[in-house]
Amino acid sequence: MTLRRRIISLLRKTDHFLTAYQIIRILGIDIHERELYEHLKHVARTIWRTSGGRERLVMRLPRCRSCGFVFTDLEEPWRPSKCPRCGSRLIEPPAFAIIREK
Repeated sequence: MTLRRRIISLLRKTDHFLTAYQIIRILGIDIHERELYEHLKHVARTIWRTSGGRERLVMRLPRCRSCGFVFTDLEEPWRPSKCPRCGSRLIEPPAFAIIREK
């Protein structure tokens, strides 16, 4: 099974959001978070296409643990290194889940 198929299978089985680090750890793969984010972009398209639009990959946005700032302007998944509001590096990373439309 390809890595992307393994990611899809894991996210379909899980009932909560998973961070890139958690996905990497659970699947036991040796790649950097940035590389996983690239795979997740393709996974999102695959899920949408194969489900006929009934499923989609959703991202819980990263937020600052110090001041609560939410990074709402993200167009692609990535882990910000520093909060633009308070300068803190305590950033909660983005997390992902597959949501089935009703």
